Amino acid sequence: MSVDTAGVCLKSWSTAIFCLGFFYLAGAGDADAVRLTNNDSRSYAISVKEASGITTHDVEASQTLENFCKQGCGIILKGVEDGAYTLPEGNEIVSIEGGQLYYDGSAVAPDAKAE
Repeated sequence: MSVDTAGVCLKSWSTAIFCLGFFYLAGAGDADAVRLTNNDSRSYAISVKEASGITTHDVEASQTLENFCKQGCGIILKGVEDGAYTLPEGNEIVSIEGGQLYYDGSAVAPDAKAE
């Protein structure tokens, strides 16, 4: 049976924090990196919580951030209610659209990662 961890972890702020802690303690494994694209016409500030600490990034309209969150992290879209997102694998592709974070897929095919 497959569990939609992204869907479960996005239900609420407290659930996202719990999931972030769980995946950090579980050692989310190695991965390529997260790619986040801001598809909105305004900029956003995000906080990225990784094992090494918290960093803040300003993401301008149409900008793409790459090569961060290589082993799983939590992303908080500042100023947005329920703007927390847990990325357990570190290979996710996410976007900002309409002031919300969306999961767009994985940068690594599941079969390719298993090899």
